[in-house]
Amino acid sequence: MKPVLISWQDIVSKRLYVTGTTSSYEHFQDDEVLSATAKDNMGEGCVTVTWIQLNQQLLAVTGESKYIEQIEKSIYNHLLAAENPRTGCVSYYTSLMDQKPYTCNITCCQSSVPKGIAMIPYFTFGNIKNVPTLMVYEPASYRENVTTTDHKNINLSLQVDSNFPESGDANVTVTISQSAQFPVALRVPAWSGSFTATVGGKVYKGLPNQNLIINRSWKSGEKIKVSFQMPVQILTGGKSYPGQIAFQRGPQVLALDSSLNTEVLKAYSLESDQKLLTEKPVGESGAALLPTEWIGRQAYTANITGKTNTAKNQQLVFVPFADASQTGGTLKVWLPLKIADK
Repeated sequence: MKPVLISWQDIVSKRLYVTGTTSSYEHFQDDEVLSATAKDNMGEGCVTVTWIQLNQQLLAVTGESKYIEQIEKSIYNHLLAAENPRTGCVSYYTSLMDQKPYTCNITCCQSSVPKGIAMIPYFTFGNIKNVPTLMVYEPASYRENVTTTDHKNINLSLQVDSNFPESGDANVTVTISQSAQFPVALRVPAWSGSFTATVGGKVYKGLPNQNLIINRSWKSGEKIKVSFQMPVQILTGGKSYPGQIAFQRGPQVLALDSSLNTEVLKAYSLESDQKLLTEKPVGESGAALLPTEWIGRQAYTANITGKTNTAKNQQLVFVPFADASQTGGTLKVWLPLKIADK
């Protein structure tokens, strides 16, 4: 385990892209060098899936939440980004700064990516220290045999109803073969805010990057109402993209898709020497900002101004990196933007 854990920490701290993948030209680069254009051959599909599998094995061995954090980051960003939701075609390398090169060829990575997506149900629920634990809040059904406090074996079913990752609201229905007392754990994501779970009139509060354990006498059909905030974080471009920023909402890194911002990009080319002003993406997700053929409902806006104070304010549209470029647009995760003074 020791060399594996040393390697894991080295990758996370020095070689991991914000979208949960690694490698360029199929090997690691120098410390914190994370160039992300198409010519950098970064984000190979096989690497993304193998990174997820490594974290799955470490989660199984240790039960530590830092591994599911990495799995979630990879799933909601680089893994799903590598398959076009419209066609099912896959990109061998998936850059953060160019059009995604989707093809329907059969290669190692173009088989690894669908395999990784098919494995997602195995990462989202399980027993941690013998406690049934819900780790991701996508709509799902889970079944598990559990041992009650008085050492009886019963059947447990959890039905998760939500629209995650659009919002942080979920209802979890607990169905059991007989009333009993036992614990159920809910993962509190490291990026979340104001995490609460309400059941039987009692409110439980969770802390980021920990599991919230609810140990009570359960009746079949009871519901756990889960609610947490999906804050927007500002990411910095580091050594490869100094002075540039990216946005992350909840687990999802956002991207600028040229096909959704045609008019703005005619006025502002967003070259690296520009100093543009913007605020955090705000506003509700919705189809109104997206073309009718678009797969996915998430879109967020930010106001942008030009180099001079007289420039007309315009609006940028951001979508999750996983959704971007599905209609052939060029995407950018790293942008030469400066956060506006409040």
